[in-house]
Amino acid sequence: QMSSNPAVVAVISLLLVSAAHADLDLFENVVKEKSRSSAPARKVTYCVVKVSEFDKTTTYHLLTSAEGSEMYKELSSESRLVRKAYDTAKRDWRADEATKRKRFPIMCPMARRLTKMGEYRKRADAEKKYNTYIAREAEKNGDGRDEDRNKDRKEKERAWNRRSQRLHGASEAKRQKARRDFDKDWAEDSAKDGDRSAAKAQALEAFKAKLAELKVLAATPKPAAE
Repeated sequence: QMSSNPAVVAVISLLLVSAAHADLDLFENVVKEKSRSSAPARKVTYCVVKVSEFDKTTTYHLLTSAEGSEMYKELSSESRLVRKAYDTAKRDWRADEATKRKRFPIMCPMARRLTKMGEYRKRADAEKKYNTYIAREAEKNGDGRDEDRNKDRKEKERAWNRRSQRLHGASEAKRQKARRDFDKDWAEDSAKDGDRSAAKAQALEAFKAKLAELKVLAATPKPAAE
């Protein structure tokens, strides 16, 4: 029999209400947990993406679709920093004692671009397509290098033929000396071309280093204003 003391009745009522709330919270937590555990897991899909790089080469990447989306966002953010990175690298080049007497040898690179080449439910299918693209790119690069070498050889022979026309009627000894001089001049010009290529590579690396710095700064949270 419940006590008729009002104070006791109040305490008992408070305990009953608290117990009811506790049971309700427990019930809600159980329902939420069950809902989470019963929700179907999101299936992972895969994609192959092509990236046009700063040096105009092409790379391919095998990623999950989520990783592909993140890479797209990263390159989109990166594109807004390209011009600033280029201008900073160019300014530093001109301030450096070792390079300031040389022209900055590259134009501002185009921002990297991502193209999705396909999306697949199975990783094995994505790998197969990825390997196809990689093999095709390697073959193209190899053919390109062979084509460049053949072009250089043909250009050298055309240049020699133009010079040798002036040796009509010259002795064999004179022709041989002229050929040696020509080969020496050609080698020196080729070395200069190599130096120019090295300078371009150095400038491109300086640009990419500045871009990396700017990306870190952009991703660093700014301190809250006091």
